[in-house]
Amino acid sequence: MSEIEIRIRNADEKDIPGIIELWTEHLDYHAKCDPFFERTEGAVTGFQEYLIENLVNIGLFIAENDIRIVGFILLEIAKRPPCFVHRNYGMISDIAVTNEFRHKKIGQQLLEYSLSWFKQRDINRIEAHILDANPLATAFWRSTGFKSYMNCAYLQIPSE
Repeated sequence: MSEIEIRIRNADEKDIPGIIELWTEHLDYHAKCDPFFERTEGAVTGFQEYLIENLVNIGLFIAENDIRIVGFILLEIAKRPPCFVHRNYGMISDIAVTNEFRHKKIGQQLLEYSLSWFKQRDINRIEAHILDANPLATAFWRSTGFKSYMNCAYLQIPSE
């Protein structure tokens, strides 16, 4: 099989429909792993509006081939309260690669591009929340050098 030509670049508003399509696939996969990730009826519109309104404040990058968007990564800069010396840190909110393009180092390329974006903003700590029930994500993040430092536990309170 020949090498697939993939380009990583900053996303712009015209890329949002392709990102939304991939995000929907990504979120539906997560909902199968954990129902907490089920989408609302207006999720697509809400996420699209979020991306458009915040495009200048977030890092949003796509991986594309000659035909379509095959991956994306969404980054944010988060702040901790002023009682901490190290207040700003990077958050990787979402990273997704469409199923047929997984295991081709596209996620790694998106991550490397993102690290440069964070470095340009003097961010030297990056966090990503990893769903334990998602073996693909767990394996990816461990392979890229991310280490667990805090586990997020939860309790589901039954509805009455």
